[in-house]
Amino acid sequence: YNSQTVLWTEDFESISKSSMKAYPNPTTNNITLDNWDQLDNDFDFEIYDITGRKVWSGKGKEWQAINIEDLIDGNYIITHKDEEGNKGSNKIIKK
Repeated sequence: YNSQTVLWTEDFESISKSSMKAYPNPTTNNITLDNWDQLDNDFDFEIYDITGRKVWSGKGKEWQAINIEDLIDGNYIITHKDEEGNKGSNKIIKK
């Protein structure tokens, strides 16, 4: 990951509601991103800490399990965008 990437408030202005689900929440080790409502769309995701620093990024299709065991406990924002440009975000809590 690129530790120099920062999430700005302007990034949230263009985010629309999405059907992506993130569970379990809160979590200790793993989070699942579930995009079953849009089965044919791959998606990109990024995880940001509460200061806006990107701590993880990747790609998924339909659903994606992510091991976040190495992240410190706290609040995180997952942003995601599918192939059609649909965007969304989820807040997760790592315990």
